[in-house]
Amino acid sequence: MSLRIQKLRQKRGGLVDDMAKIVEKAEGELRPLAEPEIQEFDRLKGELKALDETLKRAEEIEREKAQEARPIDPATDRPKAAPPPRRYASLRAFHGEGAEERAYRSGQFLRAAIWRDAQAAAWCKEHGVPLVRDFEDRATTRAGSEGVNTAGGYLVPDEFSNAIIDLREQYGVFRGECRLVPMGRDRLSIPRRSSGLTAYFIGEGTAITPSDMTWDEVQLNAKKLAAYSLFSNELADDAVINIADWLAGEIAYAFADKEDDTGFNGTGAGGTGYAGIRGIRTQIIDGTHTAGAKDAASGHDTFGEYDAPDLATVMGVLPQYAYVAGASWYTSVAGWAATFQRLLAASGGATMDETASGPRRAYLGYPVVISQRMPTAVTDISDTAAILFGNLALAAAMGERKGISIAQSEHIKFAEDQTAIRGIERIDINVHSLGDTSIAGPMVALIAE
Repeated sequence: MSLRIQKLRQKRGGLVDDMAKIVEKAEGELRPLAEPEIQEFDRLKGELKALDETLKRAEEIEREKAQEARPIDPATDRPKAAPPPRRYASLRAFHGEGAEERAYRSGQFLRAAIWRDAQAAAWCKEHGVPLVRDFEDRATTRAGSEGVNTAGGYLVPDEFSNAIIDLREQYGVFRGECRLVPMGRDRLSIPRRSSGLTAYFIGEGTAITPSDMTWDEVQLNAKKLAAYSLFSNELADDAVINIADWLAGEIAYAFADKEDDTGFNGTGAGGTGYAGIRGIRTQIIDGTHTAGAKDAASGHDTFGEYDAPDLATVMGVLPQYAYVAGASWYTSVAGWAATFQRLLAASGGATMDETASGPRRAYLGYPVVISQRMPTAVTDISDTAAILFGNLALAAAMGERKGISIAQSEHIKFAEDQTAIRGIERIDINVHSLGDTSIAGPMVALIAE
């Protein structure tokens, strides 16, 4: 990459940051853009458009130079394809048939989109790897349009996105268990049946008493979730396959971990904490869902003290419809080992296979789902939702807006020759059904006493 292109991209990044600051200042003050801010935004937008044209021409020139520099294959009279970079370690994010090819395609996308490598961009175009920009005009917010990604970026191709999704579902309990709703816009309302019809016995010639089926709505408002890392620019040329594999894994794990933490433990705090989202464990002990929050026996405040009657009490309050839809236990490794496996071992009757390989992860026929965002302490956890039981898909919804996008900045760590990489997804989590003080919902909890 030429020094001229680097400088143009640094300037572009500065313009985008200035545009974002104008909008974020107004949003932080909960007001629309003032006229002077609109004028300044439009001025910066004009500069950005002109700069993009200059940058596009410079990149085209560099791309042509890169093509000319490649040796010609006498058989085809075309430039020879660059040999694929070597793989330095076993792949983790990409697996199955064609894993290395998918990692290589993803790596070429990253080189083109993140490191702006002209030769990689040409390769992507030739091999059908799309470089789709995810940059929406912030100026449209003046007319009340939906929020957008201020710094732009590129929507990741299927090969890279699928690797992230596979890992995110592997790491992320909440995403895999709740109801996942695609969002075509930033705000979405999902209808929810709140009450049904009532049947009455009637006598001959007696009018039927009317009743109504009523509905309410579950609101989903997309919020940005971002993961950020730094890469050496020198590394980008050396290990493209493993860079794709490593970055897919890191982004997937970061997103999955935050989704689990938010869905289970969200406190409703704003900002970077939980974006106003309240999780299951927070809500079920807030005093308005007491029918589904069952206390353990007196003095039972650790995983090592919960017993079979404690768990049976929780099972007994779960509504029948949640059993039919499919119920599971939710706990951490500590809960699985110190409570469930302890009780299973004490029950006796282990088969030879179970003795050799251990019992399957279930208790009384219901799967035990592990999330390390559930309580992990083996000490006193009084007054908290220690173990959950029920059907998460009926209790909570996760909305997902668009796909995952990748953006970069070269000017943040320019002196260190590093590129800052940011992955973004837009989601919302709404824990909408936990019952009330008289009727339990589809998810219930054992409360440490």
